[in-house]
Amino acid sequence: MELQSGLRLLFQQYKALFWKNFLLSWRNRRATFLQIFASLFFIFLIFAIQKAIEARFSSSTAYKSVADPEPLLSFPIPPCEDKFYVKLPCLDFVWSGNGSARVSRIVDAIRANNPGRQIPADKVKQFRTADEVDEYLYNNPMTCPGALHFEERNVTVISYGIQTNSTTLAKRGVFEDPTFKFQIPLQIAAEREIARSLIGVPNFSWVATLEEFAHPALEIFSALDTVGPAFFLATAMFGFVFQMSSLITEKELKLRQAMSIMGLYDSAYWLSWLTWEGILALLSSLFIVLFGMMFQFDFFLNNSFAVVFLVFFLFQLNMLGFAFMLSAFITKASSSTTAGFFIFIIGFVTQPNLLAEALTLLAKATSTPQDDDIYKWLVATFFVLFVLAIYFDNIIANISEGGICSCIGSVPPEEVFYPDDEDVLEEESLVKQQTKDGVNDPNIAVQIRGLRKTYPGATNIGCCKCNKNSPYQALTGLWVNFAKDQLFCLLGPNGAGEDHSN
Repeated sequence: MELQSGLRLLFQQYKALFWKNFLLSWRNRRATFLQIFASLFFIFLIFAIQKAIEARFSSSTAYKSVADPEPLLSFPIPPCEDKFYVKLPCLDFVWSGNGSARVSRIVDAIRANNPGRQIPADKVKQFRTADEVDEYLYNNPMTCPGALHFEERNVTVISYGIQTNSTTLAKRGVFEDPTFKFQIPLQIAAEREIARSLIGVPNFSWVATLEEFAHPALEIFSALDTVGPAFFLATAMFGFVFQMSSLITEKELKLRQAMSIMGLYDSAYWLSWLTWEGILALLSSLFIVLFGMMFQFDFFLNNSFAVVFLVFFLFQLNMLGFAFMLSAFITKASSSTTAGFFIFIIGFVTQPNLLAEALTLLAKATSTPQDDDIYKWLVATFFVLFVLAIYFDNIIANISEGGICSCIGSVPPEEVFYPDDEDVLEEESLVKQQTKDGVNDPNIAVQIRGLRKTYPGATNIGCCKCNKNSPYQALTGLWVNFAKDQLFCLLGPNGAGEDHSN
């Protein structure tokens, strides 16, 4: 392989690292598949929740567009057990009539002619006056949905009144309408049997129909609006955790340290990860939009494809930068899952993320000059997080070197000096004594007196990185005599200073 340098070496390293990332993803293809297609599972959950909500309210016409309402014919008095909140035993209705025999026969007819169900005698209670009814209802709350008060004025006039509790109750999201459920059935039954009693025809046909007003459909609250932000955040968390785990694993196993020793450029390292994870984020975002359209969500169908795609892609790119930054603080790959789960819990509870705000804006289908602010924030925060990731990666203590940024206070390693052996000390003392006495020995060819060699420190400033090397002393004082007509051979281990002495 041809030795490269400069930009060619950078590009060569970038290609090798990119291929390395591809091979790692292929070896962990299950995790890669999950990262790209996790959105299918979460969008299906949203779809199932939405269908369950629609089925829950399917019996109500309030959520349907009614242009030509159908008439309602049958209004039976319901059993008291059908009331949302009732104490058992209960009564279908109570009545008062001043002890009138005619009114008593009318009530018996109401019980016998109730459409679809005869009302048992023990489900009806008689009182003399309306005050007695009030006293009973006061002392026995939630036991009777309604009361009828009759008054026989003369042979041809019988008046009546209806008493119901008009409080609207709700149960599991469904509201109970006391007017249509209890008041109108009592009213129709009383009028029907009073009319039959007055004309003396027990089987007189009495048909009353009601129609609701034509109305547009009320909008059922969308599952995408409520649980969508949390589910899409969970989708992005897969790539977040996998990426952070990969970076920390390389650091934990000292793979990156080994590559750095071999001359790895930090720029090639970060660009290769950014490119590969950016491709995965692009594919994941693309499938989110496609799956959303496949399940026929209005959010994906009624908004521009490019607009929705950019929202998810830029958010996942933000999470990628966040993963880069957090990887500088975590030393064990096993901790990345815990960190990801903790971040998801925060996002699920508070939803402070830009994705939730973007989904809210799109769901409301707004069109204002401020709509592109989300894109600006997403792009800006990605660059901020990415720069912070590189910065923290260079200043936080790593496995072997400590903080790299020596310009802001990293302490250089302390040099260790080993004491000389006896022969070296004896030779040094001899040379120093000869120098002091001015002795010129004819048998000495070369005399070295206090030879020193110091390499000055250097400061290298790079991208978000500042390396400062302290001065290095190769020789700290060499005193030695070389005799005439002798070969001097200097032996020592690597790094002992043989070259500097020569």
